[in-house]
Amino acid sequence: MKSERRHELQENVLANYLGQINQAIEPYSKIILAGVIALLVAVVGYSLYSSKAVGERSDATLGLLQESESQDPEALEAISTRFPGTPAAAWAELQRGSQLLAQGSQGLFVNRQDAEVQLEDAKSAFKSALSKGKDKMLRSRANYGIARAAESLGQIDEAVEGYKDCIKVGESEEIAKACQDRITSLGRDDTKDFLAWFADQDFTPADPSLPPSLPSGNTLPDLPDLNLPALEGGDGEVSDTGVELPEATTDETAAAESDEPETEQPTNEQESMEMPTELTPANDPPAEPATEAPPENTDVKTETPDAS
Repeated sequence: MKSERRHELQENVLANYLGQINQAIEPYSKIILAGVIALLVAVVGYSLYSSKAVGERSDATLGLLQESESQDPEALEAISTRFPGTPAAAWAELQRGSQLLAQGSQGLFVNRQDAEVQLEDAKSAFKSALSKGKDKMLRSRANYGIARAAESLGQIDEAVEGYKDCIKVGESEEIAKACQDRITSLGRDDTKDFLAWFADQDFTPADPSLPPSLPSGNTLPDLPDLNLPALEGGDGEVSDTGVELPEATTDETAAAESDEPETEQPTNEQESMEMPTELTPANDPPAEPATEAPPENTDVKTETPDAS
């Protein structure tokens, strides 16, 4: 009995306590209800926003992976514009700056004016990546890219500042050492002289069909004087210059030679065929006058020389 009585007393105390609470919050019941509803709406909204942000980050990352191999800076810029505030947008700007830096560095030897525009755009892309990303590697590579672009443009002071900012990020010892080496190199006089000289050079070919750094046809030297002096020694005689030329003849000599009849020299076969069969002595002695022979030798005959 005592336990039942004790239980009833406890229930009465709890009921009285709840009644007091209800009386206390009854004037604020509408406000409390509105707060609960607002909290539920906030939770649902945050869930929807989170899912949308996750979807955008996924789409931005996929687009970045697809456009990284295209070597198209405009496509990377479109990703940064479509998905602002995402990590992929900052990396897209970094990738765009790297591509513009590579194209501008090579273009200095083809079209310097266009190359300088690309290098300035590269610096802008790297600075945009710095403003959109907080990742240590991203910030280090962006500062390094700014320094490289400034060095290509001959802007030594800005290049040194970029290398120093890259060292301050502290990505790795290797990148810090590379930046320090460039700072040391840019401090030498020979490097400054070279960059100053290179900034004044224009390797744009005059003729687009010619390869870079080759002169056009207008800059080639004139033809040499081909009026050679008269050379002595004809008929196979070699002159002092080592060139064998026919003997120079005047017009009168050529005309006189053309008037003379041409005679053909017999060949060896013709000479052998035209040889006479009998040979006569070239100088026959004169015939002696006939004299009377002695009476005892009346039959003496005179001999003629043998023709054979």
